Order: sequence, then structure tokens, then C-alpha cells
Amino acid sequence: MPKKIKKCPACLKKIKILKNIKDRFGINYSFCFYCKSLFQNPILKFSQNTSYNKKIKDPDGEIRFLKNEKKDKINNWYGEVINFLNKNYKPGNILDFGAGLGFFLSGINHKWKKYALETSKSALKVLKSKNDLTVYSDINKLTKSNKNYFDVIFFYHVIEHLHNPHKVLENLTLLLKKNGILIVGTPNINCLAFKLFKKNFRLLGPGHLCLFNEKSLKAIIENCGFKVFKREFPYFKTKYFNLINLFRLTQIHKISPPFYGSIMTIYAKKK
Repeated sequence: MPKKIKKCPACLKKIKILKNIKDRFGINYSFCFYCKSLFQNPILKFSQNTSYNKKIKDPDGEIRFLKNEKKDKINNWYGEVINFLNKNYKPGNILDFGAGLGFFLSGINHKWKKYALETSKSALKVLKSKNDLTVYSDINKLTKSNKNYFDVIFFYHVIEHLHNPHKVLENLTLLLKKNGILIVGTPNINCLAFKLFKKNFRLLGPGHLCLFNEKSLKAIIENCGFKVFKREFPYFKTKYFNLINLFRLTQIHKISPPFYGSIMTIYAKKK
């Protein structure tokens, strides 16, 4: 049976629904009356153990092989994060929480001491073959042995998959040094593409349990011991900024294209 929830995953207030929508898969989402985040209601059971050895079909129907997307991810997925860290921070200890195949860490200056947390078995096999990474598959073991250790934690497109994002963010607070940096990336529900396409917004789907707006994401991060100091909406420097995607904004009966504001990156410092 689908899991019924009593509190909004984003603001933790007792559920009061502003309105409901069903996405293209027939999944019911509710808008929180208080914080305007969007969450599955009820939350469906869904395996997050991504297989990186198989081809996948993306929302546009294109067949992709995730293992071959390193260059594409670095150029188009992480926004300005890699350049920001390499140019502005002295190398220290960095953790990629939900590291996938380690593409992000591969773009970080080799002088950093790099750590990865991942649960996918196929990804772990790849990560453990890399000599420059320390790899964990269990958050409890990671937290127990690395309190107040990391200078930077990269937390990209993980929070929307979590049943209890507050608990995980509190664990990240324990892992970071004082004034350490947390970088969070996630879909933004308060964007033009969602407002136009609604149920056909490309970032709705079975694995996305809670989608935030900028205000509600900032609130949950700051409630867990951080202070937000920078934000980005990666788009204009990516391959997705093109005439085809601009034209697709008129085709609201289809899946929304990648567009400005659909993804946000928030930088926060541990208080």
C-alpha cells in the first residue's frame, strides 16, 4: 500500500492541502498550503537503486547510456559549481552525497581529498575502481567516522528523492566543519515550465517525492543549521539553451523542455 503521510516533508507542518494535481503517470501530488512545496500524496514505493549498466529512456523518449555521459554532465548539468570551487576555495575534504559514477568529483581539482556516498550497486563498482576516491555505501558509517570533517558537501538531485529530507540535512550538518559549504541542487516547482505544463512538467515522476520552490528549499536548509549565501539557475551556459527548446514552450500538451528556472542550485554555509 502507498505510504500515507501526516506532515509536509518540506516544512513539517500538519498537512493542509492547497490543491492537488496528477502528473502524466497518474501520480497524485499535493501543494502544501503553508510552504507551497509539492509532494506525492500518498508517497509511492519506488526503488532508488539506479542501474548504470542499462540504457534508459529519458522524458523526451531519447535512449541514453548513463555511463557514457561524463563530459555532457560536467558541461551541462552541474552549472557553475565546479568552476566556483576550483577558483574560489583552497583544496580540502569534499564529499559527493549521491555520487552516481563520480562525474562531478572528476571535475574537481585533484588536490582535493575526495569522498563519495552511493547506494547503487552498479555505481559503487565503478567508484571503487577509482584510486582517488574514498567510497561509502552506508550513511551511518560515513557519519560515525567523519564528524566535522568535510569542507564541502555536494548534494545534487538527492533531496527530492528523500522521505525525510530534514533528517538527512541534519546528518550533513554533523559532517561539515564550521563554515563548511553545502551545495544543494534540485528541481524548482516555482518556475515557468511548471506553470505552463503542469502535469507534463518533465521533473515530475515516480522517484521525485517532494519538489521545492526557492523559498521552501531555503527554509529547510536554514532550519537545519545553514545560512544560504548564493543561488543559481543553470541554463544559459548549457546545451539546453537553444531555439528548439524555446519553441517547445508553446507545445504545452507535450513534455516540458529543459528551461531556465526548472533547476536551482543553492549554496549554504554551516552556521
